[in-house]
Amino acid sequence: MQTPISINNIPITISRDQWNLISEAHPEVTHYFSDVLETIENPDILYAGMQSNSIAVKEIEKGTYLTVLYKEKLKKLTTVFLTREIRQFDELEIIWKKDI
Repeated sequence: MQTPISINNIPITISRDQWNLISEAHPEVTHYFSDVLETIENPDILYAGMQSNSIAVKEIEKGTYLTVLYKEKLKKLTTVFLTREIRQFDELEIIWKKDI
């Protein structure tokens, strides 16, 4: 598999087994693997999530956001999902935001 580099210059490991588990839990993201890599490396916005997760969000279609959770300390992908509701992250600390 591939190892994207986060915005904080940390390699995030994505094993084939891990991607298969995520794809089974969230089949809607199966075909978005390259977008997951891009979201980790170049998110629209990065939040500090709970349990030491970084939450990288990228709009992939109008009103649809790819949400990628990973732990930089463990250098590991946690989960991936699609959402239309990014307001769910409004209470979280913004770590980084792309200049628009």
